[in-house]
Amino acid sequence: HNPSKGPSNGTRSKISSARILTPLLYHLLHSLHATDGVITRGSFAALKALITTAKNHHQEHNDDNLWRNLIETTLVPCLKNGIGGNGGLSTTVDATRRLQILLLAHVIRTFHDSERVHLHGDLFPLIREDDLDLDFFLNLTHVQAHRRCRALARLRKVLNSSDTGLNSSDSREPDDSAAQFTQQSLSNILLPLILHPIYAPSGKSTSIHKYRNSAKAQEAQNNSGSPEEPLALEAVATIGAIARKLKWGKYQNILTGLLNGVSKKKERERYLIGAVCSVLDAFRYPTVKNTNKESVGGDTVTQAEAEKDSNPKHNHPAVDIGNALQTRLLPKIEALITKDSFETASGAGGADRAAKKLKILRPAIVLALLKLYQRLATLPLPLPLDTKSPRISAPSSPSLLDRKLPHLITTIVNRLKSRMNSNDRDVARATLSKMAASLGPHYLPLFVSQLGVTLNEGYQLHIRSWTIHSLLLAVTADTGDAPAPDVKHISSLLDASIPSLMTLIQEDLFGLAAEMKEVEHVLQKKPQIREAKGGIHKSYESLEILARNLQFQPSDATKIGKSSSVHGIISPFLQLLQNDPEAGVIGKIRECLNRIVVGLSNNRSVGAKGEELLLFVYTTIAPFLGFSTKNGKFGVTIAQEDDDDDDSSDDEDAIQVSTTGKRKKLSTVKEEKRFKNNKVAEWHPSTILTPQNTLEAHRTNASHKTQIR
Repeated sequence: HNPSKGPSNGTRSKISSARILTPLLYHLLHSLHATDGVITRGSFAALKALITTAKNHHQEHNDDNLWRNLIETTLVPCLKNGIGGNGGLSTTVDATRRLQILLLAHVIRTFHDSERVHLHGDLFPLIREDDLDLDFFLNLTHVQAHRRCRALARLRKVLNSSDTGLNSSDSREPDDSAAQFTQQSLSNILLPLILHPIYAPSGKSTSIHKYRNSAKAQEAQNNSGSPEEPLALEAVATIGAIARKLKWGKYQNILTGLLNGVSKKKERERYLIGAVCSVLDAFRYPTVKNTNKESVGGDTVTQAEAEKDSNPKHNHPAVDIGNALQTRLLPKIEALITKDSFETASGAGGADRAAKKLKILRPAIVLALLKLYQRLATLPLPLPLDTKSPRISAPSSPSLLDRKLPHLITTIVNRLKSRMNSNDRDVARATLSKMAASLGPHYLPLFVSQLGVTLNEGYQLHIRSWTIHSLLLAVTADTGDAPAPDVKHISSLLDASIPSLMTLIQEDLFGLAAEMKEVEHVLQKKPQIREAKGGIHKSYESLEILARNLQFQPSDATKIGKSSSVHGIISPFLQLLQNDPEAGVIGKIRECLNRIVVGLSNNRSVGAKGEELLLFVYTTIAPFLGFSTKNGKFGVTIAQEDDDDDDSSDDEDAIQVSTTGKRKKLSTVKEEKRFKNNKVAEWHPSTILTPQNTLEAHRTNASHKTQIR
């Protein structure tokens, strides 16, 4: 055969035999959409026979790739588009989509030994011919929803087993090699299959697609949401496992698509928000290069792995990932923290007033964004946008977490101002508590500072006391069973927040908030918000939590440059007692001290400082029991009396009192005068660092607030 004369008759027959089936292939694919079940089943059987025939021809003629190319370049792309290639949302009905998934599974089963990545033979471990109950594709097309949920759960388990492996003794489960899927299979096959329940529930995909811009779409979603909710939630959890395996380019594409889908598909907003959070939790890419190692979303990889991962053919360099996050992704994610909602209030005569614009918090986005900030804590700002050798900022440059966290906290605290809707306040309060628990007591002063600045008047003071109590509960939740070194570390970090916390607690107990409660009680007015009913009890409980978790070291009050946290809690109440308070104030102080005693009784650090406990108690109560200090020693203070006036005033000032057999009372003006002259001693351990006048107290308080900020 002479090549210059064109292909021989045998070659032309091979080409024509493969190409002549292309129109028939398209016709069979079109027939899958027919409403007649006989036609669809016949087309499905014909396509399966065509796939088997192509495999047999390829095996008989090893050098003949025409039949294999027919399946790879013509059939498989059509099947991908049918199962959800359009961003996970298939425009076909569910019956046709099931047939396309089964055809794709038949291609994978038939060409599983082929090295062609677009034939997706690496997905063959998901097919179980020995046990159909564990077959992924068969369960995914099952009519029962719980079988489809089981298929997604098994896929997630396989994906998560790539690092830890599965128990090989169980013959019903795949081995460790089952999780080694290619990027093409993850992004072009598995990802569209998982996204489909998120974008459109099974059984209603046609109606929702047809009426996606009308009220019928919302009605269809409400009618079918409950049965399909477990499947959508399972898909949300599985998409995170897939995103963890993707390269940066594909990861960025799927995250961008989900972010754009939130604003376009309002009826699926709940599941799309969950998918965004699941993808954010799967972030694991390098952002800042070091000498030997790189920080990768909480994990550590070697320099060789980082360079391989930064290959432009696979991933962007670390600096490009940081720039993409800060310039494109993070602004879109931060825009989803709140959403606008319109509420129409009815006016006089039943007429509707103008709709009021409200902002509703999305707590899932807040928590996912916070985790991302924590993983990017080593990412300094700003980063250069275009350079081959990235310039690393100075060590003093604030990290991304330190730059973003104040604005994030302020946004959530502003949601606490909602006066009419208590549910919004509960959601914001719970979100702040989860953030504080994730960050730890080190960032607690920042939370307290934002609460003090934002919630500073009227009904907001009651909300502030509830929120402080929730934050303290969240921060100290894990100290009960924690080892002693961890408890000591947490207590030392918590001590830094005690001055600012005590300022807010005192304002709630003895300030404007307390006066508001008294006025409402006198006027018998119903509290305007739910938090006003038990706000003072929350402050008492906050004191008990502080006393239970502080670092008990009263001897630090005598050291220069140090302060005792226990003195910082007790000193404000002792100073109030010295100012001759009213009976109501004395009752509040008594309750505060009782709560502090209960907290110290359960404090683990008090037992380690037992030698200081008795001295601290004696030093605290001695001034109020008639003791005073002189020359650094404690003793009974005896009032000095005028000897010259004693004899002349005894008879005049004597007053007769009644006596009984058990007790005798005698009261004279001289005795009253003697007790009045007996001054109360100063409490030296608590006054070393205590302001001596009002002006100095204001300056100290202002300096504390400046340090916290």
